[in-house]
Amino acid sequence: MALILDEIWRTRNQAVHKGGVVDIHEAIKHIHKSMAEFQAQGWVKLNTDAATARNSNAIAVVARDHKGDVLKIWARIITPCSPTQAEASAIYWATQLAKAEKWTHIIIEGDAKSCFDSLNSLSITPDWTISNIISNTLSLKDFFLSCFFCWAKRDSNTAAHIAARLTLSSSMSFSYNKHNLPNVLKSAYKVDCSSIVYPSV
Repeated sequence: MALILDEIWRTRNQAVHKGGVVDIHEAIKHIHKSMAEFQAQGWVKLNTDAATARNSNAIAVVARDHKGDVLKIWARIITPCSPTQAEASAIYWATQLAKAEKWTHIIIEGDAKSCFDSLNSLSITPDWTISNIISNTLSLKDFFLSCFFCWAKRDSNTAAHIAARLTLSSSMSFSYNKHNLPNVLKSAYKVDCSSIVYPSV
C-alpha cells in the first residue's frame, strides 16, 4: 500500500508542480517495478561451479544480492574426485557458506543438471557417488526461511566458472568481496546479472 501511495503522491506532484502530463499506465508500471524490487530484497543468490584437472579439483561460489551486486566470491582446492562429485561439493559448500553468513532467503544455482535434478525431486535417485553430498545439502535447508536449488545454463554461470578456473590454475584458495574483486571477476559477474530472477515472497 505504501508503494502505491508513494506513486500517487509522486504523480500528483509531477502534475501540479512541474506541469507534467499524468500517464496512468506508466505509473502502474512503476508501481509493479517497485513492488518486484521490494519483494526481492533479502534474497541472496549463490552460483556454484567446479573445475577439474588430472590431479586436483577446485570449487567456487559467487554470492550476489537482489540487485546482482557481488557480496562475496569464494574458491578453494578440494580433494581430487569426479567432476560430478566436485559439482555436488560446490553446491553443498554454498549451503554451508550461506548458513555461516546467516542469510535467510537463498537461491543456489549452477549448471550441474544431474545434481540439481537430484536436489529438486525425491523421485530421482542421485548417483551413488554423490548421494551423501546431496543428503547433507538437503539437511541444511531447514536452516533457511527459503531455499531454492535452480539449474542454469553455463552462460548464466560465468563468474563461478571463472573463479573455479582461477583457483585451479593457481592452486590457491581465495575469498573476495565487492571491494577487492579482480577485474576478470568483475567482468564475469556483470555478464551473469542479466539472468537474475528471484521468486516472489
